[in-house]
Amino acid sequence: MAVELEKFDKKYKIMSEFIMAKNGVGKKFGASKRLVHDILINIKMKCNQAKEGIEILFSKLNNITDTNKKNCNDLNYLKST
Repeated sequence: MAVELEKFDKKYKIMSEFIMAKNGVGKKFGASKRLVHDILINIKMKCNQAKEGIEILFSKLNNITDTNKKNCNDLNYLKST
């Protein structure tokens, strides 16, 4: 009976570790999953900030081109240059 209990305990530990590895939980396997998750969140945040900056620059460029188009069509502006 003691031998069977030892076999069961051994199989239980192996399967328990396998399940934790598969699901990325526990002290051993959860830490790496959390680390990768944190890195991914930081990358997404930096990408969103860069996107906002690019959108602002495009908006400014759009304003410049719109102003230039208006000035090119304005005869008074053309005469003064």
